[in-house]
Amino acid sequence: MIVGTYNFQPATSYQIKAWTAHLNNLADCNAYNDTITTPKLYTFLCGNYTIGGVSPDFQSFTEAVEFLSKAGITCPVVFKIRNGTYDEKIEIDTIYGSSKTNTVTFESESGDSSLVVLQSDINMGNFATITLNNAKNIIFNKLSIFRTIREASAIEINNQSENINITNCKLYAENASNASGTACVIAIYGNSQNINIKSSNLLGRSYKGIILSDSRNVQIEKNQILSFYHQGILMTGNSNHNITIKENNISD
Repeated sequence: MIVGTYNFQPATSYQIKAWTAHLNNLADCNAYNDTITTPKLYTFLCGNYTIGGVSPDFQSFTEAVEFLSKAGITCPVVFKIRNGTYDEKIEIDTIYGSSKTNTVTFESESGDSSLVVLQSDINMGNFATITLNNAKNIIFNKLSIFRTIREASAIEINNQSENINITNCKLYAENASNASGTACVIAIYGNSQNINIKSSNLLGRSYKGIILSDSRNVQIEKNQILSFYHQGILMTGNSNHNITIKENNISD
């Protein structure tokens, strides 16, 4: 049975409701048992979208990531974030349709990392501001990412995440000086690979700058890694492979 056609717009959610009426030209004695409504259906993402500010495509990081996880992508996607402070934390998992070509980028629309701040504090639980859990092909560019709680990181990359690029960002995590050895700004573990941290500033009163454990093909290059209680970069265990660390300024 053909019921017609409809032009579904990208980056939009829909619900479809269908019902019968006048079956065999007879009155329906019970109109409450012939209707079905789908859950929300999400059309794919493709191209550039805005977060925050006036008339954005998405009001927040959380809204954009939720849609991304449900819709997937069919081409490279760039989220342009308007200037402002965003008090939230996000977790990105596997994204349907992503590849080395079809990447997902979060970047400052103005190009000034200091004007876009994604931050979380103790009221948001003991989790990183950004958690990448089996996420792939993600780029963070020209953003400030802060975490102000003991034992948590600004960015946590785990569970076989890969092809992650952090460039031209400002990252800060504040942990007490007597925090455990896991307190850091960026944590990379869980067999994650192909991680690039470049031309960024890692600052803060944290135990360590970057911790690597069970990671492969990681490049840490041309960063400012400053003001940490202990190591600027720590590799733990015997399961890190092909780690490149060069041209960084590391200082307490």
